[in-house]
Amino acid sequence: MYTIYVMRKIFKNWYNFLTENKEQVVTFDFDDTLSLSNFETVPDQPDPDLEDWVHHGPNQETIDIFNDYKKKGYIIYVVTARYESREKESAQKAHQVDVKTFLNTHNLEVDGIFYTNGDYKAEKLLDISNKHGLKPQELTHYDDYDEDVQKAQAVGINAIEIPDPYREVLSEEEAFQRKVRLKHARLKYRLLGKGKNKHNTGKKMKKPSYKRSKSAPPGAGGS
Repeated sequence: MYTIYVMRKIFKNWYNFLTENKEQVVTFDFDDTLSLSNFETVPDQPDPDLEDWVHHGPNQETIDIFNDYKKKGYIIYVVTARYESREKESAQKAHQVDVKTFLNTHNLEVDGIFYTNGDYKAEKLLDISNKHGLKPQELTHYDDYDEDVQKAQAVGINAIEIPDPYREVLSEEEAFQRKVRLKHARLKYRLLGKGKNKHNTGKKMKKPSYKRSKSAPPGAGGS
């Protein structure tokens, strides 16, 4: 009986050691979570109808949350649906910013950046939790995109939705319209990135246009 008691005590102490020394990990989305951006008309462009993602600076409320985790010694990752191959292009555009430049500018030290290249983040978040020996619910993820939050929660991740940072300056109707518009824009980017490349003419790459069509083709609408 004494041997059983000692063994139970050893296993209990070992379990406590393992749980107390588990790595603490938190992840953050990038666009409209750490940074602020909007899909809108690009300023100072020859074409007044050209629309693109336009960077507006840091989302200070989320950055304060980020810094609190940093002070507590958490491992922090950025998990973004951006395409890694497009980051160089974002860095070269005056109205955009790439993830690495933004983090360096605002002194946000992370332990890694993961690009899902248009895919939802749930699978990558599970990979991160497994990498650190965590149960899915032990990983916290912050994101502004409700579908990413829902899909992450569906696999057990402790996903927290960041409120729309633009909502305070918009009416309820405008806020809803913006949400629908951003969803459409994000879906468009994801589909363009995943589809087959139809822009390779004469072995020379021609980039697809993200510009919105200004009018319907002749005969549309039954006229």
